[in-house]
Amino acid sequence: MLLCIDCGNTNTVFSVWDGKTFIATFRTSTEHTRTADQYFVWFSTLMGHEKLAIEVSEVIISSTVPRVVFNLRVLMAFQMKSAQQSCLRA
Repeated sequence: MLLCIDCGNTNTVFSVWDGKTFIATFRTSTEHTRTADQYFVWFSTLMGHEKLAIEVSEVIISSTVPRVVFNLRVLMAFQMKSAQQSCLRA
């Protein structure tokens, strides 16, 4: 699945694309102090609430807020590593 992250000055939007349609879209306020761990808890909680068990294979990050990009990249590195490890265990 493709995870698209659009980080603007006011909101950050996470959308999951399955190749045909967006199957989930979540919005949060943009805060440059939010850590990768906080993003992970927020995103995984919402995915669980929607009963979506997906593995992110690709990520696109678009941002007008450079201070946020680092933590989004750390989040995706963790998310992708986690997905790779689960594939190795199977």
